[in-house]
Amino acid sequence: MKTHTLVVLLVLKGATLKAIGYFSAVGAESAALGGISLLPNYHSSSNHSALMPWLEKPGVAFTAANYYGVRNLNQINASAVIPIKTFGYGFGFFNYGNSNYTEQGLHFSVAHAFNKRFSLGLGGQYNVFKIANYGHQNNFVVDANIAAKVNEKIMLAFKVFNPTRTKLNSYSDERLQTVYSAGLHYKVNAQVKSYLQIEKVNAFQPNLKLGIDYAPKEYVHLRLGFSRIQPQFSIGAGFNHKKIKIDFASTIHPMLGISSQTTFVYAIGK
Repeated sequence: MKTHTLVVLLVLKGATLKAIGYFSAVGAESAALGGISLLPNYHSSSNHSALMPWLEKPGVAFTAANYYGVRNLNQINASAVIPIKTFGYGFGFFNYGNSNYTEQGLHFSVAHAFNKRFSLGLGGQYNVFKIANYGHQNNFVVDANIAAKVNEKIMLAFKVFNPTRTKLNSYSDERLQTVYSAGLHYKVNAQVKSYLQIEKVNAFQPNLKLGIDYAPKEYVHLRLGFSRIQPQFSIGAGFNHKKIKIDFASTIHPMLGISSQTTFVYAIGK
C-alpha cells in the first residue's frame, strides 16, 4: 500500500512540475495569474528577489496549497522580506508531500536597487528530498534576478534558476534543470495590470504565461491567468485591509482537476 501511494505521489508530482530543485512561483497571487513570478510581494524572496528593495515595509507571507484535491499533495510556504533603504533581504521555508515522499527547503536572498529603475537580486536554496525506505538527498541551488522599470507603466524582469546545473546526487551526473524566465508587467490603468512571462526549462519547449489583475476597488482584486504547458487556466481573488492581505487561487488542469491555494500576508510597521 505504501509503494502504491508513493507511485501515485510521484506521478502527480511530475504533473505539478514541483520536482526537487525545480523553480515554480509561490503564492496564491502568482497562481491566479498563471504562475507569474515577477510580482512585488512578500513571496518575492523566492519568486523574484530583485523586487524586494521596492517594497515599502517588512512583511511575512504564508501559503497553503493543495494539488488536485489529493490529501497527500499539500504544500506550505512561509516567506519574509525586510527592505532596508536600497537593499532587500528575504528568507523562507517550504514543505511538500507526506511521510512517504517529502521535499523541504530553506531559501534566502539579497537584492540591491541601484536606483528607482534598476535592481539586482541573488538567492540560494538548500533542498532536502526524502523517500520512505530509500533514504534522502540534499542539494544547494542558486538563482539570479534582474528587474528594470522602463517607466511608470512598464517593468521588465529576468530570472535564471540553477545556472550552475547542480547535481541531483553525489554518485551520478544527473543534474537539476536550469530555468530561464523573462517577463513584462504592463500597468494598463489604475485598475488593471497585465502580465506576460516566457519560461524555458533546458530542452523543454518554452512555456507562455499570461495574467490580468483587475481591482474594481482599492481593497479588492480579481485575477485570471493562463499557462500554455499542460495547459492550465487559473482564477483568483485578493482582499486587502490595512496591514493584512488574503489571496485565493484555483488552477484548473483539463485532466487532473482543480488545485487551490490560500495566502495570508501581514505587513509589519506603520
